[in-house]
Amino acid sequence: MDTTPFRQEMIIGNPQAPVRILMAASLSCGPCRDGFNQTSDLVSIYPEKVSLLLRFGESGEEKDDTNILSNSNYMIAYWQKHIQGLPDESDQTEQLLFNWYNKSDMDLELFKQQYPMAQVQKKFGLTSKHSQWMNKAGIKATPTFYINGYKLPREYQIEDLMGMIPSLAEEFVQEKMLNKK
Repeated sequence: MDTTPFRQEMIIGNPQAPVRILMAASLSCGPCRDGFNQTSDLVSIYPEKVSLLLRFGESGEEKDDTNILSNSNYMIAYWQKHIQGLPDESDQTEQLLFNWYNKSDMDLELFKQQYPMAQVQKKFGLTSKHSQWMNKAGIKATPTFYINGYKLPREYQIEDLMGMIPSLAEEFVQEKMLNKK
């Protein structure tokens, strides 16, 4: 699957890391919270080898076009206005999502108290790109993980990668060098 980063992409960790994990997630999903926490741990343990890209889909009532302040709309708008482009963008992005999943318990009203922001547009560019990508990728359940464009097989969990990262990083670096030749 094409997991090339968008021009504006929520990335945690080194964007040049050889192992790029893309997490397709919902912001109202308990397993996505667990997947985010586990993948964030991988980035912390292997900071030069792993990066995490995040793309959000909307579920249930969030898909209602009259719901202007969906979780993903608000999260992406806040990130774009207050975090994107800062020197510590990666750290702040990680903290923002950690607070969403773990501190506000995925409740938009509680989250807005900690991260207040003026009015948010209905559906804007990056939220639409996320939705379009999720549709193109055929995401039916979240979280769904891609490692350098390859979907993580359902027999594996994200925590299974813990011991595999060094060899995966080496393999992807070698593959990249071969492709350049």
